[in-house]
Amino acid sequence: MKKSNSILKIMLKDHGKIIKLLDDFESSAGEGSQKRTDSYNAFKWELERHFLTEETAIFTSYEPEDDENYKMVPKLLNEHKAIKELVGSLEESLASPGGIDISELKNVLKQHKKFEEESFYPVLDTELDSARKNSIIEKINEKMFY
Repeated sequence: MKKSNSILKIMLKDHGKIIKLLDDFESSAGEGSQKRTDSYNAFKWELERHFLTEETAIFTSYEPEDDENYKMVPKLLNEHKAIKELVGSLEESLASPGGIDISELKNVLKQHKKFEEESFYPVLDTELDSARKNSIIEKINEKMFY
Protein backbone atom coordinates (compact mmCIF):
# COMPACT_ATOMS: atom_id res chain seq x y z
CA MET A 1 0.00 0.00 0.00
CA LYS A 2 1.36 3.40 -0.99
CA LYS A 3 1.90 5.81 1.88
CA SER A 4 0.32 9.22 1.64
CA ASN A 5 2.46 12.26 0.95
CA SER A 6 -0.15 14.57 2.44
CA ILE A 7 0.17 15.63 6.06
CA LEU A 8 -3.54 16.46 6.04
CA LYS A 9 -4.57 12.95 4.97
CA ILE A 10 -2.37 11.30 7.58
CA MET A 11 -3.55 13.54 10.38
CA LEU A 12 -7.21 13.16 9.36
CA LYS A 13 -6.87 9.46 10.19
CA ASP A 14 -5.29 10.33 13.52
CA HIS A 15 -8.11 12.74 14.34
CA GLY A 16 -10.66 10.08 13.46
CA LYS A 17 -9.04 7.63 15.86
CA ILE A 18 -9.04 10.20 18.67
CA ILE A 19 -12.71 11.08 18.14
CA LYS A 20 -13.66 7.38 18.11
CA LEU A 21 -11.81 6.81 21.39
CA LEU A 22 -13.54 9.83 22.93
CA ASP A 23 -16.91 8.47 21.79
CA ASP A 24 -15.98 5.07 23.28
CA PHE A 25 -15.13 6.77 26.56
CA GLU A 26 -18.39 8.70 26.56
CA SER A 27 -20.43 5.56 25.89
CA SER A 28 -18.61 3.59 28.61
CA ALA A 29 -20.17 5.67 31.38
CA GLY A 30 -22.67 3.04 32.42
CA GLU A 31 -20.37 0.04 32.02
CA GLY A 32 -18.51 0.12 35.32
CA SER A 33 -15.54 2.01 36.60
CA GLN A 34 -12.85 -0.26 35.09
CA LYS A 35 -14.32 -0.03 31.58
CA ARG A 36 -14.63 3.73 31.94
CA THR A 37 -11.06 4.03 33.22
CA ASP A 38 -9.73 1.83 30.41
CA SER A 39 -11.61 3.86 27.80
CA TYR A 40 -10.36 7.11 29.30
CA ASN A 41 -6.76 5.85 29.36
CA ALA A 42 -6.94 4.74 25.71
CA PHE A 43 -8.30 8.15 24.69
CA LYS A 44 -5.77 10.07 26.78
CA TRP A 45 -2.84 8.01 25.46
CA GLU A 46 -3.81 8.55 21.83
CA LEU A 47 -4.40 12.26 22.37
CA GLU A 48 -1.05 12.70 24.12
CA ARG A 49 0.72 10.72 21.38
CA HIS A 50 -0.96 12.91 18.76
CA PHE A 51 0.07 16.13 20.51
CA LEU A 52 3.62 14.87 21.00
CA THR A 53 3.82 13.98 17.31
CA GLU A 54 2.58 17.42 16.30
CA GLU A 55 4.79 19.28 18.73
CA THR A 56 7.99 17.36 17.95
CA ALA A 57 7.61 16.30 14.32
CA ILE A 58 5.55 19.08 12.81
CA PHE A 59 5.78 22.30 14.80
CA THR A 60 9.58 22.17 15.11
CA SER A 61 9.96 21.61 11.35
CA TYR A 62 7.63 24.33 10.15
CA GLU A 63 9.08 27.74 9.28
CA PRO A 64 6.16 29.89 8.15
CA GLU A 65 6.52 32.15 5.14
CA ASP A 66 4.40 34.98 6.51
CA ASP A 67 3.27 36.54 9.79
CA GLU A 68 -0.27 35.16 9.61
CA ASN A 69 0.94 31.58 9.32
CA TYR A 70 3.57 32.21 11.99
CA LYS A 71 0.76 32.77 14.51
CA MET A 72 -0.74 29.31 13.93
CA VAL A 73 1.80 27.28 15.93
CA PRO A 74 1.49 29.29 19.18
CA LYS A 75 -2.32 29.18 18.77
CA LEU A 76 -2.21 25.39 18.43
CA LEU A 77 0.17 25.01 21.38
CA ASN A 78 -2.21 27.07 23.55
CA GLU A 79 -5.10 24.90 22.42
CA HIS A 80 -3.12 21.75 23.27
CA LYS A 81 -2.55 23.12 26.77
CA ALA A 82 -6.25 23.92 27.24
CA ILE A 83 -7.30 20.49 25.96
CA LYS A 84 -4.82 18.75 28.28
CA GLU A 85 -6.30 20.69 31.22
CA LEU A 86 -9.83 19.62 30.26
CA VAL A 87 -8.70 16.00 29.94
CA GLY A 88 -7.00 16.24 33.33
CA SER A 89 -10.22 17.48 34.92
CA LEU A 90 -12.01 14.43 33.48
CA GLU A 91 -9.55 12.17 35.24
CA GLU A 92 -10.63 13.65 38.57
CA SER A 93 -14.23 12.72 37.75
CA LEU A 94 -13.54 9.09 36.86
CA ALA A 95 -13.97 7.81 40.40
CA SER A 96 -17.30 9.51 40.93
CA PRO A 97 -20.40 7.52 40.09
CA GLY A 98 -22.69 8.76 37.39
CA GLY A 99 -22.12 10.48 34.11
CA ILE A 100 -19.24 12.69 33.16
CA ASP A 101 -19.95 15.78 31.11
CA ILE A 102 -17.50 15.89 28.21
CA SER A 103 -19.44 18.44 26.16
CA GLU A 104 -16.88 21.21 26.70
CA LEU A 105 -14.01 18.91 25.75
CA LYS A 106 -15.85 17.71 22.65
CA ASN A 107 -16.54 21.30 21.60
CA VAL A 108 -12.93 22.42 22.11
CA LEU A 109 -11.59 19.34 20.28
CA LYS A 110 -14.02 19.92 17.42
CA GLN A 111 -12.85 23.52 16.98
CA HIS A 112 -9.19 22.50 17.28
CA LYS A 113 -9.63 19.71 14.75
CA LYS A 114 -11.44 22.02 12.34
CA PHE A 115 -8.68 24.64 12.50
CA GLU A 116 -5.96 22.05 11.91
CA GLU A 117 -7.81 20.37 9.05
CA GLU A 118 -9.01 23.52 7.29
CA SER A 119 -6.13 25.90 7.96
CA PHE A 120 -2.94 24.42 9.38
CA TYR A 121 -2.38 21.10 7.59
CA PRO A 122 -3.35 22.44 4.13
CA VAL A 123 -0.80 25.24 4.57
CA LEU A 124 1.87 22.68 5.45
CA ASP A 125 1.02 20.58 2.41
CA THR A 126 1.23 23.69 0.21
CA GLU A 127 4.20 25.57 1.69
CA LEU A 128 6.65 22.82 2.56
CA ASP A 129 9.02 21.52 -0.06
CA SER A 130 8.79 17.78 -0.66
CA ALA A 131 11.98 16.96 1.28
CA ARG A 132 10.78 18.71 4.44
CA LYS A 133 7.27 17.35 4.06
CA ASN A 134 8.58 13.80 3.58
CA SER A 135 10.80 14.20 6.64
CA ILE A 136 7.79 15.22 8.73
CA ILE A 137 5.72 12.35 7.35
CA GLU A 138 8.47 9.87 8.22
CA LYS A 139 8.50 11.19 11.80
CA ILE A 140 4.71 10.99 12.01
CA ASN A 141 4.78 7.40 10.79
CA GLU A 142 7.42 6.26 13.28
CA LYS A 143 5.92 3.64 15.57
CA MET A 144 7.90 4.42 18.72
CA PHE A 145 4.78 5.73 20.49
CA TYR A 146 2.47 2.81 19.64
